[in-house]
Amino acid sequence: MTRRRYQTELRWQRNAADDRDYSRDHELYLPPTPMALYVSADKAFKGNPLRPNPEQLLVAAASSCQFLSFIYVAHLANVTVTRYRDTATGVLDLIAKPARIVSITLRPEVAFAEEPPDDVLPALCEEAHRLCYIGNSLNVEIYVEPRICPPGPDAD
Repeated sequence: MTRRRYQTELRWQRNAADDRDYSRDHELYLPPTPMALYVSADKAFKGNPLRPNPEQLLVAAASSCQFLSFIYVAHLANVTVTRYRDTATGVLDLIAKPARIVSITLRPEVAFAEEPPDDVLPALCEEAHRLCYIGNSLNVEIYVEPRICPPGPDAD
């Protein structure tokens, strides 16, 4: 298998009450999942702040792909990951021509079953970043700033 296709469906309908403006709220379907993902624009662009926006979804896709690549390379290296949490941030530059996301910073916090040598986490992150399909598909600078966290329950 050398190629895979990914399909989505977007649905939006103008509300007759929207005489001068229009709703940015829309539905995304990701077959074969039957449920919808309810999305809008960023609040700054007259969107619904209670719904995810495309910019967040792009950052989330980069974070998720990095995670999946990371646990894969950790498995290949016989390193047991017990917890992974990422707080990712994307920066939208509205001054750039054209306006675009100019950087994504991933901040994975990783717990291991056993304390790894100091060079293991950066090496695993680098290899995962090299293998990440989403990261390889984006024309944006992606920074990965990992840190080891102690094993145990996730504290909020």
